[in-house]
Amino acid sequence: MQINRTSKLFLTNCYLYDITSCHCNILKNLGYNVSKLEVKYKISRNIEIGCLMRENPRLSTMLRSITNSVIDSYLNENNIKDELITRQYDGVIVTKPLLETKNFELKLELRNIFQFFLISITRDSYIAIDTNKEITIKGIPYRYEEIDNFIKRIISINFASKLSIFESMERIKNELFYCQECNVFMIPNDEESCFIFLNDYGKTKISKTLSRILDPDDIDKEKYYNFYLKPFFQSLITEFI
Repeated sequence: MQINRTSKLFLTNCYLYDITSCHCNILKNLGYNVSKLEVKYKISRNIEIGCLMRENPRLSTMLRSITNSVIDSYLNENNIKDELITRQYDGVIVTKPLLETKNFELKLELRNIFQFFLISITRDSYIAIDTNKEITIKGIPYRYEEIDNFIKRIISINFASKLSIFESMERIKNELFYCQECNVFMIPNDEESCFIFLNDYGKTKISKTLSRILDPDDIDKEKYYNFYLKPFFQSLITEFI
């Protein structure tokens, strides 16, 4: 994921747009019979279209070219430059609403409005909360439910108060470092095993049974903090100090 270098790290009122059923609608406009694809669930439809693209490289190139062209046209028509936060394959996140453009058969449609949008200091990931309080996390590898709970708390901070921001960061950090529940640090691998970072051994694969008798003090909690939380804390410090 590439995030615009000119964007602030903390933003409010960001808009997510994408092309509805992108490849399916492009194929339809090109004259393909997509009646079977249209009634399928998104995942199965995308798998079938992916197979078509692998079997026909020319079709694949055409689909990608048209998708890029549609998004380029919308950005140009709306004079989007510094307002672009990130461009995804079939959509964009921008800091201002796009005017509806009737010149295109394929439309970029508004999917979500993020009330708060926080970009990591490395500009390769973000967390955002929308107007319905639903939280989106993108660009962070090796995520799992327990660590997501810590990440989600960052975007739920009271950003109206600097004191609240820095107190909340300290509280989240301390709760991670002093956490005595080993399952919080178990990165899932399969049904019977997981990975964990230990002080003396680094990344270690262990069985879930063994994890129940592990000493929490043997866990390298700083590793988890540096990887999952610190990039966002550094952004908040940069923006609010």
